[in-house]
Formats: sequence, structure tokens, C-alpha cells
Amino acid sequence: RDELPEVRVPLVAASSVEPGGFMVKVTAAAMYLFARLNAGPQDAS
Repeated sequence: RDELPEVRVPLVAASSVEPGGFMVKVTAAAMYLFARLNAGPQDAS
């Protein structure tokens, strides 16, 4: 990592998230990831 240059990127959202919407989206993403991880190799794409 010492040979890589330091890069700073500002965090900018494409659109604002409504109050309460953030947790709903994070929970949905987590549930999707858990389902994919638990699906097994036969369901892998």
C-alpha cells in the first residue's frame, strides 16, 4: 500500500434519502446478500 498514491473522493449522494428510508434500504440489501450467501453453489450465477 505504500506505493499507492493517496486519493480522496468526496461522498456525494445522487439523491437524498427520506427519513427512515436508509434503514429500509440497508435492511433490504442485507437480506438479499444473506439469501445469496445461503443459496448454495447450485443457485450461483
